[in-house]
Amino acid sequence: YDKRLGRDLQQIVVRNAPARKLFGKYFGEYGKGWDGAFEGVLDLVTGEFHFVNAGHEIPFIAREGEDYEPYRIKPGFVLAGMENMKYQAGSIQLAPGDKIFQYTDGVTEAMNGKEELYGMERLGSVLRMNTAKKPEELLAAVKEDVDVFAGGAPQFDDITMLCVEYVKRMEK
Repeated sequence: YDKRLGRDLQQIVVRNAPARKLFGKYFGEYGKGWDGAFEGVLDLVTGEFHFVNAGHEIPFIAREGEDYEPYRIKPGFVLAGMENMKYQAGSIQLAPGDKIFQYTDGVTEAMNGKEELYGMERLGSVLRMNTAKKPEELLAAVKEDVDVFAGGAPQFDDITMLCVEYVKRMEK
């Protein structure tokens, strides 16, 4: 339950009629019966990050002065996979200097000319080699590595990434 929003994040995912209508239109137009989603809210005062994962990739977390590591959470059921699905909300306590890296499966499923997948292992390795970089530099480094790996082979999914650093606590 998120006091600032006045409701549980999982309820926003499940009960948001305009979102359901939008996703229904998307799935109908593009012939896709499901999709993953990761929604999060970062409290800039406390550093608490509340999230709901609906079948999306797991994020990587880098604690201040440490390497990126996968943050093991249950992926939950895919978005719009079943009517009235309940999604489990979770939270992560961040401290100043901590970073979250989130990405679509198009990153780990990027293919090269030999039809090999980029994969979680390679992504984790690139993240660890670039932990000290600022978010925008990290994103560029991962994108460059994916591009080098793919070697110009056509990709069939989006390659989308987000990196957020909790820099400092905000005053109330």
